[in-house]
Parts: sequence; C-alpha cells; structure tokens
Amino acid sequence: MRYALPIVLSAAATAALACQVGGLAPTPTANPTPTPTVAPSPTPLPTVPPPTATPSTPVIDALNAAGLAPRFVIPASLNDIKRITFSPDGRLLATASGGSSLSSDYAVRLWNPAEGTLVFTLEGHSGIVWDVAFAPDGRWLASVSDDKTLRVWDTRAGVAAQVAHLPGAANSVVFSRDGTRLVIGVALGKDGLLYSYDLASGALSGGFAAHAYSIPSLALSPDGGALVSLGTVDRTIKVWITDILEAGPFKSFSLGGQGGNVAFSPDGGLVAAGLCVKSTPSFKCTQGEVWLWRISDGVRPVDMEGPTGKVQGVAISPNGQLIAGGAEDQTVWIWRPADGQVVTRLTAHRTFLESVAFSPDGRLLASSSTDGTLIIWAVR
Repeated sequence: MRYALPIVLSAAATAALACQVGGLAPTPTANPTPTPTVAPSPTPLPTVPPPTATPSTPVIDALNAAGLAPRFVIPASLNDIKRITFSPDGRLLATASGGSSLSSDYAVRLWNPAEGTLVFTLEGHSGIVWDVAFAPDGRWLASVSDDKTLRVWDTRAGVAAQVAHLPGAANSVVFSRDGTRLVIGVALGKDGLLYSYDLASGALSGGFAAHAYSIPSLALSPDGGALVSLGTVDRTIKVWITDILEAGPFKSFSLGGQGGNVAFSPDGGLVAAGLCVKSTPSFKCTQGEVWLWRISDGVRPVDMEGPTGKVQGVAISPNGQLIAGGAEDQTVWIWRPADGQVVTRLTAHRTFLESVAFSPDGRLLASSSTDGTLIIWAVR
C-alpha cells in the first residue's frame, strides 16, 4: 500500500540544507501548498561543547560496569522523555519530549553530556516527539512527532532548517548512511508505513506497508545496508535492504510479546529488542526481557532476563560487551550478551524507563524516563 502527500518546506532553509547534503538546489514538489513556518526560539549556551568524556573516564565494559554511578541527574523536561541519542562525535545528546497530560512540553533539547548542561531548546512541534536522529556528520538532527511533521534542525545554530508535513503521526526516524535522506515510520489508519525523505529535494516517497498501525522503532545497521523495523501491535521485527524498501522485508522475526525498541550490534550481525513477555489479565507487564537475533539465520543465541516490567529502551555498547535495557521497573539492566548474565542494575529513576543510549566512545551511558529526568552514568 502506498500513499503520497505534498511536502511543505521553508524554501530558503531547504536550499541551504540542500547545498550541505547534495550541492543541488531543491526541486519543487508538485502542487505545493504554501504554509508559513515559524522558526523556533533557540536557547544557546555561549560555549562550544567539549568532548564527551575526559581520557581518565574509562570505557564501560563487562568488568567495570558494576561501578557505574550517576554523573548528572538532570530534570530535562516537564514531560516524558521518549527518546535519547548521542551525536556521532559524542559532543551532543538529544532528547525528545512529550506524553504528559500536565504539560505541553514538546521540545527537542540538545545537551552537553560532558558538563550536563543545556545547549539548545528546539521548539516548534505541537505534539509528542517520538524520535530523534542525528545525521552521520552530526550537523543535522531530525525529529518526528504526533503533529504529523518532520523537522530537520541545524545543531550549530539551533534553528529548524526544514519542516515537512507527513500523511500521519510519525513514531520513528533514521538517517541514511550518507546523510542525504531519511527513513520515517508513519502511522496511517491501520497501517504502519515506511517513507523515504530526500533532504536535497524535499521529496517524500514510498508509503510501504511494514507493520500494523505504527512503527515505534527503527534501527540502521552500522554499514547502512540494512534497516530493522519493529511493530508493537503485530509483534514482529522485519529486516529490509535500505536502498530497496519497495522490495519488502527479506526477513521477519516474531516477538514473544509487546515490543519496545530495537538496536544493532556494532558489527551489524545481531539485532536486539526489548519487550514484555508476560502480563496479567489487566495487561500489566510482569516480565520483561531483551531478545537477541542473528541476522544471518534468525537464531536467538541468548535471551536477557530479569526485569519485572516491559523493557522499552535497549542499547548495545560500542565494544559489543554489554546490552543495556531500560525497564518499567524503574531500573536500567545491564547484561553480557555473550551469556545473558546480569552484570549490574542501575536504580535512580522514579518511574519507568523510556530510552537508553551509550556514547559513541563507550564512556557514558544515558537513560531517560517518564519522570522527565535524564541521567548520565559513568564508571566511578
């Protein structure tokens, strides 16, 4: 099933971004519908963020992970923090907000993880921001929302470079390996659809049926050749060839329950997913796990067990030694994927976890929860 919708862009900002990613002026979309776009109000800090960690901060591994402690506990939002992600160079950490009925804080924020300080507040979304993704060069940040828009932010200036209108609420987004396009998971009616968005031209294409109702999580393999999508309602993970989404998925794995997020191993050979595997009749999750699959044959070499609630966030350390899972039991669980053994449990959040992420150099671990708190962990 395919759908098409005109894209509404800021022409001047789009042309500037096009020069960065492709060197070409954007091609106008058919029958454009001009809509005024209000630029966000950035809140900059006067200094350039320093590197993520000092050389004295050890890389997190299976031997020292038990020594992790909060370096910063940041009240980062009045709302849930749905997703967090580090920039490729580790100098920035992005957070996506939304979800509370008590606040309309739908901002994207950029943080200096080395100092625990705010760099920019990026405002413009009017609904829950479900996902954020950095371009490979770290210059651009994409965010998608319930408000049916994609926004591409300039991380140096703290302003929106592009705003595109989508056919439905968007739950997930990833940049292509070369940074010239985005893959977006869009919910439209009873379908979760994959769209491709070209940053140089502003063209939206695709609308390929992937999952039932929505696509809450996408992950791109380290070499950019494969894309993994997760469907919560249909309880499947699907593997796609990134450049030919129209060919459909070439592999599909079944989840043992409601899924959370997915992540690739550093070598691209494994994919991990957080999920709930056991619930009460009233749908309260009582057992969460992280499952691990080999992409080559679909075999699950080991399952990570222990949480007493759904595992929503999942991340694999850059050295491949550890898997972190953020669970509804207010705990960050850390396992050894080699044997599935629990290495440590981190308790500091007051409500259930939404997202976890390792810094690219492996020296920091970040976690976020529905209490609006961002915690940055490091080895003592």
